Amino acid sequence: IYFKIRTKDTALNITGISLQIASRSTGSVEIFHKIGDFVDYEETSDAWTPAGEVQVHPPATLSAVPMGPGISNPNGHSGYEIHLDMDESVSVERSSYHSFYIHSHLQIVSHEAS
Repeated sequence: IYFKIRTKDTALNITGISLQIASRSTGSVEIFHKIGDFVDYEETSDAWTPAGEVQVHPPATLSAVPMGPGISNPNGHSGYEIHLDMDESVSVERSSYHSFYIHSHLQIVSHEAS
């Protein structure tokens, strides 16, 4: 998953990412970041800075995974949420873009920066 954050008048410090996983599988989740847009850098590994990694293990009981407004959940997926704290706070200067890349083989249905 690639996404970018655009700031206007206020700088941000990103300290973590929350993910909703729609499966019972285990595995790892890695987060990378870079200043600017991710477009044209998807295949350029040296452009990205590692921001954190976590091994994911589902809880004993899974709950319905919320899919967000206007998004249906036709397969009735159950899942769980994890939160990954960044190794260091990522600063996004005002009036700029900062991109993030989430690498995992798990089925991630949504993400949120904090």
